[in-house]
Amino acid sequence: MTFPANAIVFMRLQPMVRWSILLLSLATMTTLAALAAAADPTTAERSEKTDSRDTAKQPEKPRLDPAKIYRFDPLLDRYDPLDAKAIKPDHVYYRYSPAQSRWVWSKATADKKLAYAMGPGSVQPTFLFDLTATAEERARMLEARAPNIARLFIVQGARAAVRLTPDGTWTLQGVSEVAQVYDLETGQRWEWHGDRRVPVMNLGGNRWRWHDDRLVPAGYGQVHAFDWCE
Repeated sequence: MTFPANAIVFMRLQPMVRWSILLLSLATMTTLAALAAAADPTTAERSEKTDSRDTAKQPEKPRLDPAKIYRFDPLLDRYDPLDAKAIKPDHVYYRYSPAQSRWVWSKATADKKLAYAMGPGSVQPTFLFDLTATAEERARMLEARAPNIARLFIVQGARAAVRLTPDGTWTLQGVSEVAQVYDLETGQRWEWHGDRRVPVMNLGGNRWRWHDDRLVPAGYGQVHAFDWCE
């Protein structure tokens, strides 16, 4: 049996030198494989999509009928069509808004009309979503998705709350019994303390806007020009 000349030279090297060469070769192959994966747009897109799904933890919305009203269970990620007669006051429902030309989250009034087009930063206790799941199902889902909140729920009797994100999905916020609405149609903010609705005011009144991932007064960061300024 004969060996290539470079193999003979390699075998004659000191053991420590041979190990160093092997480790360097392995590191080089690993680096080249990583660079190839990064350069492959298909691989990068698959990785990005997987990460976004893990972060969102909410499925894509099913095909919905604009003529119908839906109730949503944020713990079970489920949309169910609802008869208008079954609407419950103060509860949260999903509807299509011709004024906004999109689907919006709304809150039912005392006479079972849907008001407001909730914007990002709105916070709602989960029990206001007219949940279809049983208390036991909700407890299991809450324990699986947010064990810390579930423990507070059990120990303190507090209620889990969700917060609306700019992309229209709900994320677990913590515990709260105070419902908060930022209305896209008016720019106003409201809080519900029991049955009492209270406006959220700032120095300029009750007008707000979404800026840098938070709600700020409508005039925040704006430069006003006056006729007498030169």
